Amino acid sequence: MREAIEASSVLQIDDENPDIVIAIGGDGTLMSAFHKYFDQIDHIGFVGIHTGQLGFFILGMN
Repeated sequence: MREAIEASSVLQIDDENPDIVIAIGGDGTLMSAFHKYFDQIDHIGFVGIHTGQLGFFILGMN
């Protein structure tokens, strides 16, 4: 996925101020993404792509 984004003329990777975060993994991966961008959480969209066996932890969002 990273290679496709880097090859795109429209998309770009911004690790400091992303508009969207795509977390590929399980609950821990998604929670790590929330933690990393906690100070910007109101301005970032999060997409979780589950690759584990159980399922994503569900957060109540307002």
